Amino acid sequence: MMANPGFRASSGDYGFSPGAARITLPRGVDPTGLEWIHFMTDGLVAALRNWAPGKSGLDAVVTGSPIEHDGYLELKSNTNFLTMHLTDSGQSITRFIGSRDVSTQTGTDRFFFGGAGFAGSPTIHGANIFTAAANSVQGSARYSNGSSPVSRNVFLPVAGGPASPMRLFTLTTGGVGSTAGTDDDLRVSEYVSGASGSEAQGDGYARVGTGAKFGSGGATAVTITGSGHSWIDIGFSRVLSAKEKLIMTDWLIKTGQAHGHYL
Repeated sequence: MMANPGFRASSGDYGFSPGAARITLPRGVDPTGLEWIHFMTDGLVAALRNWAPGKSGLDAVVTGSPIEHDGYLELKSNTNFLTMHLTDSGQSITRFIGSRDVSTQTGTDRFFFGGAGFAGSPTIHGANIFTAAANSVQGSARYSNGSSPVSRNVFLPVAGGPASPMRLFTLTTGGVGSTAGTDDDLRVSEYVSGASGSEAQGDGYARVGTGAKFGSGGATAVTITGSGHSWIDIGFSRVLSAKEKLIMTDWLIKTGQAHGHYL
């Protein structure tokens, strides 16, 4: 039996119980565009359930055999991972992922935290986040103005390895109909290290989707094969405001602490 079977709220903290009927987002976060919430803290069967309100029946599917640990799943890119219901059509995205890379982080032995994989030629990046090299993660996406496709990449100096703490990543990017405003830029942040970075999307550019489903720990045409430990994955098909991201991060820190993370 797992040591942290759910979370009993106290003193206003947020959390969840795997046997609950529903989950409520913290006050101040608009649920518009919420596509999935997957907790991986209580085994594989519970991890497949989509807790997003109004998304009943749109659960994740599993590829391979993720390993169950106390408070998280061990995933292996391209072998053992989850696939969400949403197809990447180039929409805006906000992604929250609690995870760490436990591979060597060199060559192909790197972990794919989440995204819609890679497709096409030249390679189309599906709003992905993955380990770039030892002690570095990369957020990537592909954009086009109709004639000149460009790739945007954000690199963060984030240490990894089995002994590293569980990370908490946020990735956002605008999609079709977005503008040159900074709110639509590709942005990646990580709570534990405090690292954050962005790359401008550019006026007139819109994100190019892969046409594949979004995955957690792996995705379509991912060639890296490293392993990682993941406890939470949340996806919105819109760009959350700075205030909403702060509220969500606080909620996830508190909930993660109930399962032994971010202590």
